[in-house]
Amino acid sequence: MKTKKIVFLIVFSAFLLFGVTSNLIYYVARESEKSEFSSAFFRTQSVAYREIETYFSNREKNKKKSAIDFDYICFDLKNLYGFQPSINSVFIGAFLDEDGNILSTTKNSVRIKRFDENYKEKEAFVVDLETYLNQENRDSIKVFLKENHHFGVFVSEISLFKQKDKYIPVDVTFNSTLQTEETFEEKELKLKLTDYKPNVFISDREYDSIETLLIDFDSEIKEDCYKSLLSDLEEYSANIKNDEYSTTDYVFRTRNIEQRSSFDSTEFEGKIYYVYMGMAHDIVNDTLENNSFVNGIIYLGIFFSLSGAVITIASLLLRKKSKNLSNAENAFVAAAAHELKTPLAVIQNQSECIIENIAAEKNDEYILSIHEEAIRMNGLVTNLLRYSRLLAAGSIKKEKTNLQELIFEEIRKHEAFAQANEVKIKARLTTEKANIKCNKELLSLAIGNYISNAIKFSMGKKEVKVSLRKMNNSFYLEVYNEGENISREKKDVIWNLMAKGDESRGEKEGSGMGLSLSAKIFEYHDYEYGFRNVSDGVVFYLFIS
Repeated sequence: MKTKKIVFLIVFSAFLLFGVTSNLIYYVARESEKSEFSSAFFRTQSVAYREIETYFSNREKNKKKSAIDFDYICFDLKNLYGFQPSINSVFIGAFLDEDGNILSTTKNSVRIKRFDENYKEKEAFVVDLETYLNQENRDSIKVFLKENHHFGVFVSEISLFKQKDKYIPVDVTFNSTLQTEETFEEKELKLKLTDYKPNVFISDREYDSIETLLIDFDSEIKEDCYKSLLSDLEEYSANIKNDEYSTTDYVFRTRNIEQRSSFDSTEFEGKIYYVYMGMAHDIVNDTLENNSFVNGIIYLGIFFSLSGAVITIASLLLRKKSKNLSNAENAFVAAAAHELKTPLAVIQNQSECIIENIAAEKNDEYILSIHEEAIRMNGLVTNLLRYSRLLAAGSIKKEKTNLQELIFEEIRKHEAFAQANEVKIKARLTTEKANIKCNKELLSLAIGNYISNAIKFSMGKKEVKVSLRKMNNSFYLEVYNEGENISREKKDVIWNLMAKGDESRGEKEGSGMGLSLSAKIFEYHDYEYGFRNVSDGVVFYLFIS
């Protein structure tokens, strides 16, 4: 019991320590992730503002008075500028007029620039992919993005139908290239978006700049982040005229999502325009994928695994050794007290008959009986010592045994005890071959206990019936004694160690060790055993498969 408590305390302490340590690692990694996310947002915001300033500056220089084409402003900065602030982050931006109408927002698109021989920009336009993507195309892009997440995905070729100043995409080819030390691994995804006849062809192999702006929705949490940002944008649009929404930054957090938003305003050609920028990410998954958290958990897991293995092996060895020694000691003491009592009772009875000269003509018979019981006692002691050693060893040696002969031998051994108690033993055994593999000495001891127990509780001109039946390839042994039933309250304790006769089957005398010893032997053989009450007595059974 002391060993169990020590093992329990060690295991409990280990789990507690692991839980506290892993939570501490998670907390540190989460705070680190929050800091990195904030830094990434401000870097992205800075890049976005430079992009906007450059756009308006170029408009002023070129003296173009036409309406602003906001599609020329790129908001999907993580693709445009070649960095990804967070593994599970989504960034969107939008332009709004002074009435809160959204003029342009982040979407799947391609920005194309053409240059002359001096590498001066001679043409620039944006192709809207969002409008022409059906669900099948979206799913294909989503899978392609997910599979090539770390390689970088971009448009390598696109064919267009130009109608006045509008460009409609016809065919588009997405490309992903993984560069290793020895070679390049390229993957492509070709999609047809419309049925127009193309009249403009753009390829990255020409002197063209193709900037691919894709909303990277390769997980449900990214879609949740995007929806959260759109909801925030709609609220901003509805309250655009409130001073609190004109220029402000704020952070919003839920259980899984952390979101940062920025609102600002700018003036061009006498008109006020509002700029919204927002970034959201899955803080839980980002933390779990954070290198500091992953490495910390790996090292922690290795440490506790090795420690747990050492503790487990040591405790099992200690427990097994302690249990074997305890079982051996208990088995020997219990069996000695129980099994030696019966032959000693016979010896005492027969010797008293000789001393008192009750029947002088039977003295020779009594002496022979005493001699037989002494031999039996010697055999019992030998078996008990052997059983004690077997328990300590934790295994038993089996050999081929004739079950009928074994049972008949045990009946013969107990005939004198039965006669002394005026009990008749009747045997009805199958005539079919009953050869089994068992430890003959131990099984004899256990079946003998069944018979001895039945005789003990059938005193007073009653019967004990021993039967053996063959059932398919198994044998079913029953030992019946006429007498009182075993009460329901006693059913659970009858096999227990130290369950005396008056505790299990009435007020009969006994050490209570015989049945517990038999149970142990049956368990070592993997035999099914038990008992049941019948109308006029009790049946103890054994199922040998």
